[in-house]
Amino acid sequence: MMLTPWQNMHSAKMLSAIAIEVCILNQFDRIPKLFPITVYIQVSLAKS
Repeated sequence: MMLTPWQNMHSAKMLSAIAIEVCILNQFDRIPKLFPITVYIQVSLAKS
């Protein structure tokens, strides 16, 4: 399935948001609590 430029940009923004989120979580040691949310976002991206 081909992605339109907008979808590519959107995916890049989402991945950036995930990366930032992971960095923040690493700082605050909350990964066990919030990690499932990040996984859910990644799964949603993969399906779309």
